[in-house]
Amino acid sequence: PACIFCGNADGIRIFKDKNICKECFDLMKSVG
Repeated sequence: PACIFCGNADGIRIFKDKNICKECFDLMKSVG
């Protein structure tokens, strides 16, 4: 699923779904 952002805190993206948050965060780290 696509990453759904609901905000931004100290440069860390916050997601509506905590499970999506971790998966998307790991994915974005690997992508760069």
